[in-house]
Amino acid sequence: MQPNGGAVTMQAPIDVVHEFTTGFVVHDDPPIADRTLHANACGITGLTPTGPIGGCEAYQASLDACATAFRAVAPLEILAYFATGDRVVARVRITTAAQEASTDG
Repeated sequence: MQPNGGAVTMQAPIDVVHEFTTGFVVHDDPPIADRTLHANACGITGLTPTGPIGGCEAYQASLDACATAFRAVAPLEILAYFATGDRVVARVRITTAAQEASTDG
């Protein structure tokens, strides 16, 4: 039984994105992606310049490809979150060996 009498509570979208970003993207914990990323999620990032990333599996594949192609030399930094309704932007910085510079995304 849920602590609030059995009702299921919904997390705010910004809280879900924070949990996904810190758990899956920063700490590479796949169960967090399974729990937080909707099957029809749509991500717009520099990882796929041809268009949005559609769906959980595609998002995970894009992150895996990025990690393989660009070895990070420092932990991913979460710079800020911005939210309006159910849309959330996570601004992050990744420093890679290939670039030896910071890239904001």
